Amino acid sequence: MNKAYFFLLALWGSLSSARDICFHIVTASYNNERYSIRNIEMMAKQTYTHWHMVIINDCSTDATGRLLREYIDAHQLQNKVTLITNTRNCGACRNIDDAIRGSTDTVLHGQIISECPDNRVVVIYDGDDCWTNIRSLERISHEYQNPKVWLTYGQFRIMPEGVIGWCHEFPRDVCKRGSFRDYGVVLISSHPRTFRAWLYKRIRQKDLIDPRTQDYLRVTGDTAIMFPMLEMAAHGHIRFISDVIYDYNGANPLSDWRVQGSEEQMYVDRMIRAMPRYEPL
Repeated sequence: MNKAYFFLLALWGSLSSARDICFHIVTASYNNERYSIRNIEMMAKQTYTHWHMVIINDCSTDATGRLLREYIDAHQLQNKVTLITNTRNCGACRNIDDAIRGSTDTVLHGQIISECPDNRVVVIYDGDDCWTNIRSLERISHEYQNPKVWLTYGQFRIMPEGVIGWCHEFPRDVCKRGSFRDYGVVLISSHPRTFRAWLYKRIRQKDLIDPRTQDYLRVTGDTAIMFPMLEMAAHGHIRFISDVIYDYNGANPLSDWRVQGSEEQMYVDRMIRAMPRYEPL
């Protein structure tokens, strides 16, 4: 399939006004009873209302699932939010993949997860984070008015300190060469991460698998997801949103780098960076 096909597919998703773009919000949540209500509350308050949220409660051992269900029922969000509870913990990478490609594994998820339609825009919204303000999603929607935009990433605020994150626009020569894996020591294409569903589905699932375990990556899944899409969208289809519209929770004791350790993250990061590049579309 040539580049014109993907341009037309993107155009299909943004034919009229910003109000016609439908966002597919994907939230993986584990033991987030302290943060889950703020997370879903800031989603429900967004001024931009064309979205559906899929929350996967990843076999939490605390009250996360109960609190989310109570909030959904109390605010009559059943048509806006799908809450799924896993029977075992499988990590964010697997949950994100299933929420976009769909899954028939009813043993794990307790139900069939429908595939995200190709013309929707996926937003990764971690279960312990939240939007900075009620217009965050509206800000993202403006970027997708341009059918040439296939992927966005942005700047974030680390909470509770309020420190601004490390994200910035990729240099032009990096985009031209598609050398994203060689650039910098940390992934700068971070929160909020958004992309067209059809673009994500072109990631080979085997590239999300840890060869040591033959299972989905348990850490650094965001890197494994973003590099292929950046490479495919390299020639003029990436936008950096400099406005701070996302709050990253830097205090969560269950963050991957705290639980798995920085050495494991660095190992997996090097492994992902050494993988073959995707060709630009």
